[in-house]
Amino acid sequence: MSKEGMDIFLELNFKEIKIEDKDLITGLIGQNSSGSLEDISCEKQFATIFSWRFAHPVQFAECGEGVVFGYKWQDRCLFMIKQPDMQAFDNCIRTLMDNCDKDYITVINLTESKSKFLSDKYGVECTFDINYSDYIYDADSFRTYSGKKLHNKKNKLNKFLALYGDNYEIKPITNAVIDDCFYLLDEWKNDNGELEKYKRREIVAAEQLLVHYGQLQLYGCCLYVGGKPIGFTIGEPLFENTENSTLVVHCEKASYDYEGVYPALAHFFALQYPQFKYINREDDVGDDGLRQSKRSFSPLLQLHKYSTILNRNKIF
Repeated sequence: MSKEGMDIFLELNFKEIKIEDKDLITGLIGQNSSGSLEDISCEKQFATIFSWRFAHPVQFAECGEGVVFGYKWQDRCLFMIKQPDMQAFDNCIRTLMDNCDKDYITVINLTESKSKFLSDKYGVECTFDINYSDYIYDADSFRTYSGKKLHNKKNKLNKFLALYGDNYEIKPITNAVIDDCFYLLDEWKNDNGELEKYKRREIVAAEQLLVHYGQLQLYGCCLYVGGKPIGFTIGEPLFENTENSTLVVHCEKASYDYEGVYPALAHFFALQYPQFKYINREDDVGDDGLRQSKRSFSPLLQLHKYSTILNRNKIF
């Protein structure tokens, strides 16, 4: 995004995001949970923002006790605000409006509590788009596939084990495995033919995760059958070793040539990291196939993210 995208601000210093900014931005976002599940949004993590920066051009600026991300969307600038508490959040809102030479700004990815705060204090309407609500699961549900709702997943896992049980292997993603993941991405692209715009962007984001895998401190595994890579998953820890410990799945790709591969891959990935209580499989972006797939794993809830338009006249 060109610098002009954020030139509506008179003093805040917006900058392009680089891998070297990981520690700074992670610290500014904050990794302390309030105890509420609304905290386990995928936008709480640096890797999400960094890997999608080409698809969604973004800059960041330090603001008060936290950080503001500015996105250029069509002819508008959208802002995501990450602050440690409600007072700091309100102060940041005021700083943004005070430094902006426009009367309106759009704020996105608000938690339910922050949307309620803005509605109560400033009388604004906050809405959410179900297409961008994260799917949250009990991690143990992937480890066991127990219960009637997941009976079909259990059957598919058992089918995979019956077919390949003597010949499969799970490897953690390391430098030695990265090339196999790139191979799988290329195979996935070839199998899917002409990709829609979103899926092309998804591939670019996945490539960024692999290129910077070590620097981003990601978790992942690759599934092999007969020594051939057939699927991989990449995730990122959030609030690890806390009551809301969450593993956020950023990327999951596999070959449909192997029956039951996706339920098996999700199962093995959850088993690799038993310390996590929840799994966030992100949103479905309105894609019918993704929506059907994510709902078929029986989520605990969908985590809504709200947006609103703030008017200077209501803030000051």
